[in-house]
Amino acid sequence: IQYSYALLDEHERRLFRTLGVFVDGFDLAAVTHFGFDAAALQALLNKHLVQAAVQPIAAAPSVAAGRRFLLLETLREYAREQLQASQEADLTQRRHVAYYLQLAETAEPELRGSQVATWLGRLETEHNNLRAALTWALATGDDTSALRVCGALRFFWGRHGHVHEGKRWLEKSLAASADAPLGVRAKALSAAGQMEHILGNHAQAQTWVEQSLALYQSANDRQNIAKISSQLGGILRKQHHYAQAKFFYEQSFNLFQELDDKPPMAGVQLGLGSLAMNQGDDGQARAHFEQALVSRRALGDKLGITEVLPRLALAAFAQGDYPRAILCCEELLVLAHELGDQEMVVTALNQLGSIALHQGGLAQATHYLDQGLALAQALDYPELTAFALTYHGNLAFAQADFTRASQCYCQSLQIAHQLADQLEIATRLENLAVVANAQADTERTTRLLGAAESLRALIGVPLPASDQPRDQQLMANARAQLGETAYGRAYATGYAMTSDQAVTFALAHFHGTENGVSEA
Repeated sequence: IQYSYALLDEHERRLFRTLGVFVDGFDLAAVTHFGFDAAALQALLNKHLVQAAVQPIAAAPSVAAGRRFLLLETLREYAREQLQASQEADLTQRRHVAYYLQLAETAEPELRGSQVATWLGRLETEHNNLRAALTWALATGDDTSALRVCGALRFFWGRHGHVHEGKRWLEKSLAASADAPLGVRAKALSAAGQMEHILGNHAQAQTWVEQSLALYQSANDRQNIAKISSQLGGILRKQHHYAQAKFFYEQSFNLFQELDDKPPMAGVQLGLGSLAMNQGDDGQARAHFEQALVSRRALGDKLGITEVLPRLALAAFAQGDYPRAILCCEELLVLAHELGDQEMVVTALNQLGSIALHQGGLAQATHYLDQGLALAQALDYPELTAFALTYHGNLAFAQADFTRASQCYCQSLQIAHQLADQLEIATRLENLAVVANAQADTERTTRLLGAAESLRALIGVPLPASDQPRDQQLMANARAQLGETAYGRAYATGYAMTSDQAVTFALAHFHGTENGVSEA
């Protein structure tokens, strides 16, 4: 390598040294950013110091735009040694950071357009270069650049399975950059809230987003106040603070109206629809979702469309409109695969499996739900895994495998408890009550229903209309088996339980069975 390097002219040697800064390859645009042209790159290709990542058949490699190139690892190590020994190392590293910051910020708005798959793919290809840029920026005190990269990558991290990593980068960058420009820090705080929200850590998400909102309010940045108000509304909704959520959604909607900024209003419609659904108004929820879908289709916002489709499918399913629900899920699955959005792939598989199960298609439901659970566990997103386990519990119950059903519901309950999600805790208690009834454990059925109803009353979320006949039948069975006095006593015992006590009660019985959670 040293011999070949010595044969290069100075311009070529400088390019070769510079290329050592890249990780897992580069393209012509990156090379030109450093002041070199296609001819210089072609010279290194001809001398076999640079490789074309994908070589055309029976043709010499070219440096056409769109091609990707790399240095074999030994060559790259030598190039980095020469770079470190030169006077160019610091400037080259700073230019590398600047290039990938520019790429991240150029890509960000494109992720809400029709070419989102192309841009997500490009960011994935350059992910190791983006990591290297963040590492160097933080190591050298360029904290503002690190925060800007983090703020721009939020949708990429959130939709391409990198949420845990995004959370770590944001925490490091925010801890190191208290003096960053207000707008840069506020955007990164919002991004940190988004990562925590996806992971189900809603209290921490609220903390980050409230800090972001306070910064934007101090600058009277009405555009971003509107955006962050909508985000905060969603986080409050997930914590069942519905009055507060409505306040922030409406604040966001009114601000966007004053600013005559129609595209973001679809996101507010999405939030209002979810809020209506939480409060048992499926019709109002569906109307909001349909409006949001029309708006996002008009904008060509594929990422936005994937946010609407699963919610619209749930609302349609709740109203018994199964064909509409299936169409939404099938479109979601296609789009999610196109975008590489693994979270939405899981969501589509789970919902398709649930619909198939409801219609009696056990084989088809198993096909969808097995895939959904495996992918959810691989992603390690707690809320997503909890939902996948619940759907698997429903499948096991339909097959009369009550031990497996209990196992899945209890694993899901444990995750909901860790996340302090009271609605999901209540729902899992109701699932376990159904299993207990099937096992003729009437006392346990009654206590679980009482505990679930107490939690629902606490957070103000009524039992969905579609589930009310089921619970009414369970209560009627319990009254008939226990008698009114014993039934009332068991129900009151369950109702008096705190959330923690109800979870302990549910899991204690399960751990005492032959096949416990630990054997899952």
